[in-house]
Amino acid sequence: AGYEALVDFSEGGTFTVDASYEPGDLNGDRSVTTADEALLKFLTKPRSRPPTDNELHAGDLNGNGRLDLHDHILLKRLLAGLPL
Repeated sequence: AGYEALVDFSEGGTFTVDASYEPGDLNGDRSVTTADEALLKFLTKPRSRPPTDNELHAGDLNGNGRLDLHDHILLKRLLAGLPL
């Protein structure tokens, strides 16, 4: 998911993009929902496509560098309103 931005460079300047993410928000819609859970489940299947950088950063809740069952358990905690 992305956001469109119109930029006027007629007077020069610098344009910076911050690839921020919310932990657990794999689809980038700025909220953690069951849609993120479904995407995480899909991305952890054996023949799934690799996650995008943003999906990996948002979904790797245990910080081990990959998406796995442990991240799914932590995402369930987020959805239930519990701390990680």
